[in-house]
Amino acid sequence: MLKFIFLLSLFISNNYATQKHNYLLDYYKQNEAYNKNTSKQYKDFFDAYQKSLEDYENNITKYWENKITTSNHIFVQYSNNFKQRTIMDYKKSKITIQVISKNAKIAQKQIVKRYEDIFKLKNKLAFRNELVLRNTYRSLGIVYDTPINDDFLIGSLVDEKFISRLIEKVSLEEYQQNTYKEQEFFTSSYNLPKDFKQKNENRYLDIIKKHAKNSKIPFKVYFAIIKVNTSFNPYARDKNARFSLMRVQSKDIGLKAYYKLYKDYRILDASYLYNINNNLFIASTYFNMLYYDEFKNINDAKSKMYLSVLAYEIGLKKTLDLFSTTKDINTLNSSQVYKKILKKLKNRKVRIYFSKVTRLML
Repeated sequence: MLKFIFLLSLFISNNYATQKHNYLLDYYKQNEAYNKNTSKQYKDFFDAYQKSLEDYENNITKYWENKITTSNHIFVQYSNNFKQRTIMDYKKSKITIQVISKNAKIAQKQIVKRYEDIFKLKNKLAFRNELVLRNTYRSLGIVYDTPINDDFLIGSLVDEKFISRLIEKVSLEEYQQNTYKEQEFFTSSYNLPKDFKQKNENRYLDIIKKHAKNSKIPFKVYFAIIKVNTSFNPYARDKNARFSLMRVQSKDIGLKAYYKLYKDYRILDASYLYNINNNLFIASTYFNMLYYDEFKNINDAKSKMYLSVLAYEIGLKKTLDLFSTTKDINTLNSSQVYKKILKKLKNRKVRIYFSKVTRLML
């Protein structure tokens, strides 16, 4: 377990200087002396993650024309030599397997094996096989725990008869042969059962409801954020080291929420955040802080929720910068706040995120 003390810089427009952030005051006062050391600790971790990700992507491009990596909606695992890959698309409920092989006969055996493996794969092994994270920890000299439950990644969500039929089809399939950099590769792709997506969502409902209740935030808010951002991909990640269902990042969300909970400091790396309970606990704590602390001076409850949803995604400062003052927000009804947010947001992806989440949660 790696603990650290990290000083956040909080920049808020002078228009918001009168708003109180009491839950952070002790944090700033106590940790000013430790800023240099702890900033280095976090930088070392983040730099190691970035370097590992860069090396990983460079290895992919040696063998594959399209660089596919684990992202918000997709879980990807490569073989150690990068010549085989399994792609699980949670948004489309689809598995794609590609192998570089000498001929179709050998490729078929390799593809069948990877289909069998993905349905047998358990979360702990999925985490252990993650090359980016494995190399991140190795470069830092850290022996990491895997506090991931030992459930099947997807196997328990798919009927055994479906798996048997799929394996049989794969065993008989004639694969289309393609060439990249003078190497032959073969592709197989199948949709999972129509109820897979619903089953995958359902497995997380109880834990989402628990943290929604404890944080005094409607369940539908968290459900909508997860559905839009990650399609319930438990291994979601991005280049900014935001991990799992709620895409929690240690530097911002994780730091504030962990301190609020424990009055302590810790790098919330992947081994911590891929634990779904940890992920939801940290994320819901932070969202509670946004709604009940940061936006407590906003009069309209729905407007306050809109602002919290946006701030969770793009940060507090960027959200506040869309308006002149708190008084300005309070002169608008929730519909006007909603429209102003969409009008002033420049980033198309963020606009889509905001509109999708707010539609789902109502």
